[in-house]
Amino acid sequence: MQGLLQTEDHARAVFSKRRPFLSEETIEKRIADRLSRQQVFDRWPPPMVSYVLEEVVLDRPIGGRHIHKEQLRRLLLVGSKRNVEIQVMPTGCEDGRWHSRPRSPGP
Repeated sequence: MQGLLQTEDHARAVFSKRRPFLSEETIEKRIADRLSRQQVFDRWPPPMVSYVLEEVVLDRPIGGRHIHKEQLRRLLLVGSKRNVEIQVMPTGCEDGRWHSRPRSPGP
């Protein structure tokens, strides 16, 4: 999951499980830096951004079910912005062949 899309708790879970281990101070600094970069979505004019997430990322409950649920809500929130495109690459696809599939129009 790209950093700009992560919730605070998801980022904390990722950094806390990292090897080699990070100190609590380093973890908190990295989380603060990551969250401050997310302000890019509030700029005007907003940047046009596109993300490709592997399907398996959406199924992996990093940090537990509650954190995962909040992370999925964050994806829906960010993905609902007009300047953000989030695509999901199916797990079984090879070599980016999914790019050639026609996409259904958004709401």
